[in-house]
Amino acid sequence: MRLTNYEERQRKCATLPTEITGWNLPDDITNNILARLHIRYLMRCRCVSRSWLVLISDPIFIDMHLKNQRLLQLNNVEDTDVVVFDPDAFSTTNYYSMVLEHVGCSNESLKPFPLPPFHFSRDDELVDSCNGLLCIWNLGDKNIHIWNPITGEVLDIPSPNLMATQFESTDTHFGFGYDSTRNEYKVVAISYPDDTDPDPKFIIVAEVWTLGLGSWRNIGDFPFLPTTEYFSMDGSLHWQSNMYMNREIGVLGIGSFDVRNEKFQFVLLPPHLNSNPDLDSVDLGALGGCISAVDYSSPGRAEIWIMKHFGLQESWTKQYVLTMAGEFRHTKLLCLLTRGEVLFVFNGDKLISCDPKTGQVKEVGLSSYYRVDWLPFVGTLVSPMIGGGA
Repeated sequence: MRLTNYEERQRKCATLPTEITGWNLPDDITNNILARLHIRYLMRCRCVSRSWLVLISDPIFIDMHLKNQRLLQLNNVEDTDVVVFDPDAFSTTNYYSMVLEHVGCSNESLKPFPLPPFHFSRDDELVDSCNGLLCIWNLGDKNIHIWNPITGEVLDIPSPNLMATQFESTDTHFGFGYDSTRNEYKVVAISYPDDTDPDPKFIIVAEVWTLGLGSWRNIGDFPFLPTTEYFSMDGSLHWQSNMYMNREIGVLGIGSFDVRNEKFQFVLLPPHLNSNPDLDSVDLGALGGCISAVDYSSPGRAEIWIMKHFGLQESWTKQYVLTMAGEFRHTKLLCLLTRGEVLFVFNGDKLISCDPKTGQVKEVGLSSYYRVDWLPFVGTLVSPMIGGGA
């Protein structure tokens, strides 16, 4: 880990008063109040007194704050924040990612993240955001970086072994997830030859890097071939995938990887989507704690299907119907907002909220950019150096 603005803030806080004059609340009430604050306000509280700095830096408090923020986000109590990732911005600004706070609200605002303390290129890929940690695949140095933009801490992870040695040329899909039972963060890499014609040499191999252990582990052959970027939900990573058995590429569905037990599962799409030959008109995601499938095969219309019980094919239910002027070409669901609107990326370049009850549609956030990506974000003090670092 490099020297960051995190250590600089620590030095500045060394001159703080020990206690706060006039603050007489019991410690447990103080802890409870601070643990519920948005990260932007919590960071300001670090500089109020040394006693608060010690409290907020304590791992037990950091875990309490994380759990509160996750609960608030899950229950749509807290206004939604979204990471805005723009690799092209580095040529004109000192920022290449920002956070859009309080999406769709009257106090919506765009706040910049500082330039990360690692080299990056235009081809960087934002893999995911998990508990305030951003996972970024850097095509310049081929490393993966786990970065907390709030504290400035960053962990560098080398490229997967098989990506570099198993095949002459590979395609690799990454995932980043959290096992809450063991408090472990894992990066998953799925590698396969970029020539996808099935032959005796075609294999799909998965490796896992657990933060704190310091090496890649080969966990064997992957039983499905990812066709899109993944999404995460309830401790599992999910890809739109083709089943892959006996060296045959088969039916399209949802391939899942359980971060805790490192097991695989494959489930089918809603029946009418399985029979639809135009599978380019389907996008998968997570919405309201359930797996979702967006069918936009009809012009100007998107049907959102929800799998209410994961793994049960019969639990697919048509939950929302969105209508918009213009053709749906790609729909990335982000989350449900506090007031029940569906927040999604429309055709890759606009951030849209839609009220399914009234049909009201509005563009939120910033103007469209080329190659911008959006991800829901919860700001925390979680360290990527968990478990001692690499």
